[in-house]
Amino acid sequence: FLQMYSSDASIHEIRPMGVVRPRHTADVANTIKYALENGLTIHCRGSGSNVIGGCLGAGLILDFSSDMRQITVRPEGTVDVQPGAILASVNRQLKRRGFVFGPDPATRSVTTMGGVLALNLTGSHWARFGAPRDKVISLEVVLASGKVVNLHSALSADFPSNSSDPIVSGLQSRLDGILTQWQKPLDEVRPKTLINQAGYNLHDLRFSNQIDLTRLLVGSEGTLGVITRAHLKAEPMPKYRGVALLSFDRLDAAARAAVEINSLDVSACDLLDRRLLVLARETSPQ
Repeated sequence: FLQMYSSDASIHEIRPMGVVRPRHTADVANTIKYALENGLTIHCRGSGSNVIGGCLGAGLILDFSSDMRQITVRPEGTVDVQPGAILASVNRQLKRRGFVFGPDPATRSVTTMGGVLALNLTGSHWARFGAPRDKVISLEVVLASGKVVNLHSALSADFPSNSSDPIVSGLQSRLDGILTQWQKPLDEVRPKTLINQAGYNLHDLRFSNQIDLTRLLVGSEGTLGVITRAHLKAEPMPKYRGVALLSFDRLDAAARAAVEINSLDVSACDLLDRRLLVLARETSPQ
């Protein structure tokens, strides 16, 4: 049984000490408390589609794909999800109401929402829909101590009331001090890229004189807390779709064109090079 959890889509293999399949948040909290008391590591797992071994470890595996898969679509176009819910399943339910959760990693048919949020996964339609951290209204999170907290984002009407929870207000205060002290060097080393998946995103956490902890948690890969429920903003489904295929004889010409195409308010722009096209032609249809 443990061997099943020793590998994922990566080349790595690490046999865990044990596997927990939580049914609700209390199970997650109790597991984390047990791990803390016994010096064990915690590794969250969804579908195991990660290609860098992110859900592997020698401690305890928290497998959310078994039971924590609840999806609740609200009439106003938002959705509550547990971490084990598959992104494609979320969008199937949203589609019935005319909405879509925009971030669309290539493995969306198997990727769980816990993975989407933990890694801040985007996809081809990033230009149109943005990143998952831009869609969070609130998060239920289990901290390393086993304490359960509710974090509200700047999208939530409850955002200014975060300070009513002493644990949350303490975290906000400590982070505010760090940002105040290190803001200048952080700005100097910030990568000049539209999407930064390296390290913690610390440059845009202040809203209305409050620290938005949800934006820090999303993309932190479970190192700051375990997300057990998320309330997310969806978008109305596009009324029309169109596709344009452009051919180039040089890669640098395609790259320059992509910069110009970006100014046309496109939803997505993907590059298919010669190797991909050859592989596609050689693949027999199923």
